[in-house]
Order: sequence, then structure tokens, then C-alpha cells
Amino acid sequence: MDELLNELKGYFAKYQTSDSMASYQIAIHAFLAHIPQWLAFELQMSLSYIRDELAHQAGAVFLTHSGRVGLISMWLAYSGKAASAVKAAKALDTTLREGDCRWLRGIAPYLASQAYSQLHDYRKAHNRAARAVKIFQETFPSDAATARNALLQAKLELYQQNNSDPKDLEEILSFADTETTRDRAARLTL
Repeated sequence: MDELLNELKGYFAKYQTSDSMASYQIAIHAFLAHIPQWLAFELQMSLSYIRDELAHQAGAVFLTHSGRVGLISMWLAYSGKAASAVKAAKALDTTLREGDCRWLRGIAPYLASQAYSQLHDYRKAHNRAARAVKIFQETFPSDAATARNALLQAKLELYQQNNSDPKDLEEILSFADTETTRDRAARLTL
């Protein structure tokens, strides 16, 4: 794997020396598009990092952040690297400002919530999911519904983890009923 990566870096060095950033980006995207998600994870990570750096150098902030979202999603789905996903999602969340893309501002805490759930830290998963719901609510109702599902999951896990009072379960069920009714009215349920 290292040998292949070094060979690729050699080819990419030619793009760098000729200052052909667009060609370099096209080559990276072409390589990534042809590697199945479940194969060569380390190579994908290296190429994704290079893609992210190129987008950053080109001043393509949205592409940089979108690349990070893809990377975090890949960690959550295929690698079992939830701790790395938490760090990356928190870093992305910290980087984004109030005026930045609302979807990115919502997806960062949502991804952190998913990672915290994988780590069984349901308090932090709950807090991040609640933040994602708040950000998504007005502009991205479908994503808000997905984040509410993560919030509900965290609430249930916390209830189970803490052997809570039955009143707490009633509150969770009421939350689920209210949110499900809202989502059905907005035609957001599957």
C-alpha cells in the first residue's frame, strides 16, 4: 500500500511542479471515484487529505468542508474510527461561523452525535443531536427529522443507561409522539 501511495505521490508531484492544481484535483477525484468504499481505507484517507488540502489552497472553502463531511461519514460507516470522527466533526463545527452554510453547520454536530453514539457517550450524543435539530429546523426539515431521530435514540439510551424513573420514559414517549406527528404532517416520514 505504501509503495502504491508513493508512486501516486510521484505522479502528483509532477502536477505540483507544473503548478497545475486543477489537473491535480481532477486526478485525485478520479482515483477516489474508482476505489470502492470498503477497500484500501488508508489510501482513501490519504487521497481525501490531499483533496482537502488542494481545495483549501484553491480557496474552495465549501469543497474543503464538504470533503471533511465525506471523510467523517466514511469513518463512521466503514472504519470503526468513531473517536477520530468526533475530533474531526468537532473541529469542523468549530471552524464554521454563523454566516457559513447552514447545512454544514447542522451536519457537523449531527455527525458528532453519531460518533458519540458509537462510543456510547449518549449525553454528548444527545447534546450534539439537539444542536443539529436547532440548526436544521427552519431550512432543512428532512435533515432536522433525521437529527430528531438521533436525539430520540440518545434519549432512549440515556434512559436505559441511567435506569431512570418511569416518568422520564413518559416524557421521551411524548417527545417521540409530538415529533412523529410533526414529521408526518410535513410528509417527512418514510
